[in-house]
Amino acid sequence: MISWDDYRLVLAVARAKGLPGAAESLGVTLSTVFRRLERTEDALGTRLFDRLRGSYQPTEAGLELVRAAERMEQDALAADRSVTGRDRQLTGTLRVTATESLTTFFLARHLPTFHSKHPGITVEIIPDNRLLSLAAREADISLRPKRPTEETLVARKAGTIHWGIYAGKATAESLGRVTELSALAKCRVVDWDGRPVTSRLEDAIPGVEIPIRSGSLLTNAALAAEGTCWRCCPVS
Repeated sequence: MISWDDYRLVLAVARAKGLPGAAESLGVTLSTVFRRLERTEDALGTRLFDRLRGSYQPTEAGLELVRAAERMEQDALAADRSVTGRDRQLTGTLRVTATESLTTFFLARHLPTFHSKHPGITVEIIPDNRLLSLAAREADISLRPKRPTEETLVARKAGTIHWGIYAGKATAESLGRVTELSALAKCRVVDWDGRPVTSRLEDAIPGVEIPIRSGSLLTNAALAAEGTCWRCCPVS
């Protein structure tokens, strides 16, 4: 019965086609490879290599051991990758805060892919338009439509948000094609309760009426869908 080290030796000699290369790959001396090969052949009672002009060519018996050694090597590498990967898998709870609109329309479509790559992580979503402190560990990651001001944070741009004016179908039909913002001067607008967007809207449309302000873009979207009730052109 030979050991895994004997299989490795036979595989190394076959790949190097000789003892010097096998010794180098195994990190041992040439005489060690020579003695171990002789001992392995004696234990099996058969010659494993033909010595041909300085080259070692596997015999039929040697080829069988080479194939077995290759299978054992692949199994060992696969096991190593599996164990190493398991040890490196991320686990625990990741708290992510974002505005409700980013949570609904951005995070929601990316989380299934994230979970498939990191099944050991439980994502806790905090949909909140307020700025939570990462330094105080109120959250681990924050997605916000503005640049952070805390010097200790590491920030990366994830995308671009475009702002626009939207209306329900009935309101849009009553207004017709709008090419200038001044055409909305007499509209009653449901606006987002946030700066600096609100100030820009009022500056861009002098005389615009804003009977409702909301800190929720999802609420504004719902109001846009009910435009026939409010006759408004909600911003979102």
